[in-house]
Amino acid sequence: MKKYDLVIIGGGPAGSTVASLTKRYSPALKVLLLEKAHFPRHHVGESLLAGATPVLKEMGAYEKVNKHGFLEKLGATYVWGQDRKPWGFSFNELNTALTSQGRRVSDVYTRAWQVNRAEYDQILLNHTVELGVEVHQGARVV
Repeated sequence: MKKYDLVIIGGGPAGSTVASLTKRYSPALKVLLLEKAHFPRHHVGESLLAGATPVLKEMGAYEKVNKHGFLEKLGATYVWGQDRKPWGFSFNELNTALTSQGRRVSDVYTRAWQVNRAEYDQILLNHTVELGVEVHQGARVV
């Protein structure tokens, strides 16, 4: 019977991120990730915000996501509140406004993508395997 230091249930972005960061900072740990589906699996698309960029860089997956060819986003628009009036910003406008005030947003917060979740999740899961995480797909946990 194999023994593991950490068992992660779920191979989506959260599970893959935890697995990747664990192996990057504690490479000697034995990490097992269990996923009930077989990737690539259908999942509703995802609009990443620029705040995901530092996390992707920290886990070592940024270049893979950046080079994949996902549609790059230039900003974000939100709708919420009682009046439901859309509001948003472009990353360039935000940087220009902050620069005029003598401040600047770090470059890591100026990139974001509209991703196909099946492809994005596969990239992240493959990355965990490359880092030495043992991944079992089709594993039902009860």
